[in-house]
Amino acid sequence: MARVAFAPKSANTSTTTALPDFMTTLFDVLVDGIITIDASGIIQFVNVAAQAMFGYTPAELLGRNISVLMPEPYRSRHDQYLTDYRQGSRMRIIGVGGRELPS
Repeated sequence: MARVAFAPKSANTSTTTALPDFMTTLFDVLVDGIITIDASGIIQFVNVAAQAMFGYTPAELLGRNISVLMPEPYRSRHDQYLTDYRQGSRMRIIGVGGRELPS
């Protein structure tokens, strides 16, 4: 199962936020898929396991919205889930509470 984590938003919005080298190395040896996103849902990092799980390279995913990896109806609702979460509403982010996306 891939977990989604928030990465700090980069001051320079034209580039993705880089993880420290040691974190990249650590994440790349894990068997779990790890994808980090910023507060707007933009993919910042994809580890090797997530690449294998979803079948995309980092070049195909970095800088794109995480919703590209979701089926409907989650895809069209996800940006609103993130907005609600940032505004302090009840957490309804996919993957929280043991829910998994259907394949």
